[in-house]
Amino acid sequence: MDKKLYAVASQGQALESRVSDQAARAPCFLIFDASGNLLEKLANPVSDASRGAAPRAVDLLASRRITLLVAARFGKWIIRELAQAGIGHKQSSGQVCYVMQQILNPKE
Repeated sequence: MDKKLYAVASQGQALESRVSDQAARAPCFLIFDASGNLLEKLANPVSDASRGAAPRAVDLLASRRITLLVAARFGKWIIRELAQAGIGHKQSSGQVCYVMQQILNPKE
C-alpha cells in the first residue's frame, strides 16, 4: 500500500481553487492520498504570519505525514525546512484538481 500523502498549497478549499504562489503562507492546504482522494481541507494557521511561517507550516505538514508539498513558488526558507523534515516539494500552478491529476498521472 502506497503511504504517500500530498499537500497542495491552495488559495481556497475547493478543488477548483488555484494553487497558491506562497507555499508557507497559503490560505489552506488540501491533503490528498496517493489515489487522489481528498482527505482533508486544512486551514493554514500561519498564513498571516509576519515571520517564521516556513518552519511552522512545515511542522504542521509533518504532523500530517505529508511526503510532497505542491505550490506555485517556494522560498529558500521553506525549501530548507522541507528538506530537513524529509518532505519533497514540486512547483506547479493552475487549478488544484488539474495539478493533482498531472502529479498522479504525469503522462496525461
